[in-house]
Amino acid sequence: MPEKTNQINIFFKLGQFIGIASGSFAAILWMMSLWAPDTSFTFNIASTAVVLLMIVLSIIIIVATLKAHATAMIIIFGISFFPIGLYVLGVPHWIQWVGLANIGYLMAGVLIWRFK
Repeated sequence: MPEKTNQINIFFKLGQFIGIASGSFAAILWMMSLWAPDTSFTFNIASTAVVLLMIVLSIIIIVATLKAHATAMIIIFGISFFPIGLYVLGVPHWIQWVGLANIGYLMAGVLIWRFK
């Protein structure tokens, strides 16, 4: 029985690691897209607001991961992936890594929900 408990703890901690890593990675990439001098991005007020919202959602993912709120993580995945993450996943640019980081939100949420 202790072996099963150890496996549950390992998968739970893996979910937390994935959540913190993907939230941090997404936040850093969104900040790079906003403040790095890249001529392929043009920002107006609306797109800047969306990028700032995605940064805030990435930080909320980190906090939700630390608090083990799997439901919040899955909801934030839906909010951030389907309008924005899915779009940037298809862009042939380094920003497509944000979409992959958003998939990490779902993986972490499912692991935490299943093994909490």
